[in-house]
Amino acid sequence: MGAQTLSFIDYGAVLIVGLMMAVILFTLSVCFNFWLIREDDDVTVFEKMAARRGIRMGPHRISHVQNALRRFPEQSRKIVLEL
Repeated sequence: MGAQTLSFIDYGAVLIVGLMMAVILFTLSVCFNFWLIREDDDVTVFEKMAARRGIRMGPHRISHVQNALRRFPEQSRKIVLEL
């Protein structure tokens, strides 16, 4: 068998598919955050992350998320993964 020659499109397809998967996963996560989380549920990580930038990414108002971050500062700390 001869050596296979790959073009730029062959290498770029991997990046494009990976990017499409990340965009679809992020979009589904945001949609689920709006559809499946209720007002009386806890504040989600997406909402905490977005509230710091003034963006609403869930069913709770930005002011409600910011108040929750002030009331419970230990929950707003970043989680460090230990490998």
